[in-house]
Amino acid sequence: MPTHCPRCCSPVKRKEGEVANVCSNRDCFAQQVARLLHFVGRAAFDIRGLGDRIAEQLVQKGLVSEYADLFALAPDDLLALEGFADLSAHKLVKEIQAHREIALDRFIYALGIRHVGEETAADLARTFGSWEAFQHATREALLAREGVGDVMAAAIVDFLRDDLHREEIARLLQYVTVKDVLRARQSGPFADTAWVLTGTLSSLTREEAKEKIRALGGDISETVSKKTSYVVVGEQPGSKADKARKIGVTVLDEQAFLKKLF
Repeated sequence: MPTHCPRCCSPVKRKEGEVANVCSNRDCFAQQVARLLHFVGRAAFDIRGLGDRIAEQLVQKGLVSEYADLFALAPDDLLALEGFADLSAHKLVKEIQAHREIALDRFIYALGIRHVGEETAADLARTFGSWEAFQHATREALLAREGVGDVMAAAIVDFLRDDLHREEIARLLQYVTVKDVLRARQSGPFADTAWVLTGTLSSLTREEAKEKIRALGGDISETVSKKTSYVVVGEQPGSKADKARKIGVTVLDEQAFLKKLF
């Protein structure tokens, strides 16, 4: 493991209790590009046509140093980049401007908070309902949610309380509208249950299975804990199935899962 970042030569560090070694320079070029690509990705703002090469040029040319800069881009700005002509510049700016409204779960995920994946972001959105409520989330409120442990709760609170992040998000919200979640009371046969899926299902896709669980009132989680109600196991499952059995969580194979659905 290198002691310094191969891109910006800043010291590499690892937080206590975590596995990842990361560059300590939050302005590292490689990190800026990675954050931008995550932000525009399909599960986040879903801005099409902004790939690796364009992201690198936007950061390198100083056109985008934070998320708000993306929505301030004009077609003329893009003409300075390799591969852009008038038509393509206007097309990308139009695509960016078409995504100035976003659902709360996608917004939370887009921010790139450590340890917060798509499912956790969706669960947090349903729990807090609005950005205003989520940005003031406490450690205790986070830990009350299925799938949120000490490390994740600390990462979320640290991110939300960081002055630079707060200022950056405030500027972003001058361009972007985050839609609140209508939090209807859970109902259905799966109400008050938490589900984890692992492995590949043969009769339906992972997303289809999640939608069916939600339609019946259940919650989806990314991690197995004592709060988990069921773990659905497909082909080539990961360690989640073993952990579920170890702590006494009910494990369902695909056929048993389908019987519960239908």
